[in-house]
Amino acid sequence: MGFVPFNQLERNLRRLLERAGGILDFSLRRSTVPQTDFSTLIPRIESAIEKHIRDEGGRLTAPDLIELRYDYEIWTSLAPERRDYLKRELAESLYEYIYNRRYALRQKLRIELCYDAFTRGVEIRVDFASVAPEVSSPAPTLAPVPPSKPGPQVTICLIEQATGRRQRAEIVVGGEPAGVGRNIANALIIRDPTISNFHAAFILRRDGLLEVADRGSANGTMVNGVMLANAGRTTIRDGDLVRFGDIDCRLETE
Repeated sequence: MGFVPFNQLERNLRRLLERAGGILDFSLRRSTVPQTDFSTLIPRIESAIEKHIRDEGGRLTAPDLIELRYDYEIWTSLAPERRDYLKRELAESLYEYIYNRRYALRQKLRIELCYDAFTRGVEIRVDFASVAPEVSSPAPTLAPVPPSKPGPQVTICLIEQATGRRQRAEIVVGGEPAGVGRNIANALIIRDPTISNFHAAFILRRDGLLEVADRGSANGTMVNGVMLANAGRTTIRDGDLVRFGDIDCRLETE
């Protein structure tokens, strides 16, 4: 076995380490999305908290519910382990932020991650999930609690103009949107090459109005001949004409 000069061994080792470092860096870059990066999220959430601080009788109270709403692509790319990591690390860091500023909390800080059909990237929402602190008063007389009523809902029917094909979907206020697209995960499936996998979605607002939103589709969404902005939304009514890609549809509500 021949003798290998030390300088050559050193060069080979350096080359091996550089290659390994490059592979690791490439892997990390591919798996890191800014909207899921801990160091990117923290400043945005802290800013949102500061904008929603309340003065409750001389006590500054911070929101106790932090929601991160992701679009479909990012949400499906987040493994359950990554979601758990984000929730755990965000909860610890944000609690420390609130505690260091002597803000009060009505209840334990909650971090929620979810999918939102009308979000592009990530939307951060902060709120007070608990009721306002109660003022001591005589205990009220207990009365039977009536069963909760379901939220307002509407049944929509999407009719393809060229074929007459009809599809129905029920939408409830505060419930999941009714998605439109090629993917079978949508409530309303249109198999056409001009339709994106997750093209658009219908949602019922709390005031009872129905909305349709483009979900960043490749070929756009039109309502009564007017093109929506990419990821834009508008109210829609019974009888309106909607065009998804090259497919013309008429909307009926029941």
